[in-house]
Amino acid sequence: MSTASSSSSLLYISVLLLVLIHSSIQEGFLDRQIKELKKEINDAEKKYNQSNLENNASITLFQHLFDGIMLENPNNTENIRKYVNCETHSKNKYFENKLHSYIRGLTQEINREYSNFSKTALEKLKQLKSELKPFLSDSEIEKMTCTVPKVVDEKYLDYLVRSIIKKSNKPFVMTFFNWKIDVLSLVLEEMKQPVMKQSTDLPSFAKKEKKRSVNKRKVE
Repeated sequence: MSTASSSSSLLYISVLLLVLIHSSIQEGFLDRQIKELKKEINDAEKKYNQSNLENNASITLFQHLFDGIMLENPNNTENIRKYVNCETHSKNKYFENKLHSYIRGLTQEINREYSNFSKTALEKLKQLKSELKPFLSDSEIEKMTCTVPKVVDEKYLDYLVRSIIKKSNKPFVMTFFNWKIDVLSLVLEEMKQPVMKQSTDLPSFAKKEKKRSVNKRKVE
């Protein structure tokens, strides 16, 4: 084997080693990203479960307060019921608006933290956004005034309204965490996809060196 051919082979081996080292570093970085992403998904699942427990508790509290006020005001149950329905509708509209900001926040997070693995996640968020109810302005929501009924003890009516807020809010919080779990899981799927082409393809200059080395051996 000639000196030129030997030098060419050594250069090719050196380049290949550099490529393998670079690939190893990339794989290590990706492994850390996957580990951190799994933790974030796990945290979102825990928060979803916690919100579910709080939602059940808020429903129980609301029902307890509602039943108590209805018993204390037997002659005004219809007006109380209308008031509760009106307040529930108003609060639901307010929290429906929050879903728009939830979508924006998740989209920003995916673009900021996982831009290289965001395609399917962003498509999912776009689909979710298209399914949202139209955004209402604050003034439109403020116009949804509810006629306050006369009750024996007004402080319990105030407690009831607070319970309506909690009962209305929790399902939307659960929706947010459910969305987060879904879109982050899509990012995780993209991360786990084989990256063989990216990690095993030689740079162009290495391919040329390999070809040159092979050709020289053929000539010799």
